[in-house]
Amino acid sequence: NIADQISAENIAEVGNRRKNLNIFSRYDLTGFLKGGFVGGGWRYQGPIVMGLNDAGMLQYGNSVVATDALVGYRGKLTNKRFTYSVQLNISNVFDNDDPLIFRRSGDDSYATRIRLVDGRAYRLSASVKF
Repeated sequence: NIADQISAENIAEVGNRRKNLNIFSRYDLTGFLKGGFVGGGWRYQGPIVMGLNDAGMLQYGNSVVATDALVGYRGKLTNKRFTYSVQLNISNVFDNDDPLIFRRSGDDSYATRIRLVDGRAYRLSASVKF
């Protein structure tokens, strides 16, 4: 089993990404836009360790970079008794749909296991609190 072999040799753990970074921020608007908010985030996941090739060298899959955004509004209804919010989330803003490679042939000539990535996606949500 290649996972046991790599773990036992303390080289790397198959399926792990050694480097990850997530950044997200949200800003509440003021003035005549009071109640509105905007935000965004960026995440990086380094190359995934796939195993050893026929030459005994580590194989790595591709890294992942994704950007997300949100915009919304929060307000009050009828005598300020009810509050509501509406929010639009956009995932994968730049529509990066390159497949992720998880396994390659022993000679590195072709991918044997990939995962298809969803393109840009939108989600609209609303809530009322009383």
